[in-house]
Amino acid sequence: MLHRIQINGIDRKGGSLRDLVGLLKQGEREPSSDCDGPPRGPSCSPTLDRLMRDSELPTPDLGDQNARFYFTDAGWKKVGEEVMKTARQLGYSVRYIRRRDMSESEIVYRDDYQVAIALHRRRRKR
Repeated sequence: MLHRIQINGIDRKGGSLRDLVGLLKQGEREPSSDCDGPPRGPSCSPTLDRLMRDSELPTPDLGDQNARFYFTDAGWKKVGEEVMKTARQLGYSVRYIRRRDMSESEIVYRDDYQVAIALHRRRRKR
């Protein structure tokens, strides 16, 4: 089984505007230098980015290839669960995605803790 965390920004449920402004002032919501545009993964939060880096997961260079990373079951237990729990505690809206293993033809990188799956651009019909 493969596991993915998608961070969709700030979760405003249950919090007041004052709480939200307080979080923004703390600097946690400021994207790290690895984040372009809206938050989509752990690298968009300084705290979550540190958690990922401290986990010592390999960081493969995929070149120009566009891919999505998923945790394997071992990676989920070692890193993913903690990253998701921390993201929710920090007030991020987090989506958990679980998939069955992919076919080898779609995989561009694999190690014991993570799998990178190539993204194929959809052609638009005219």
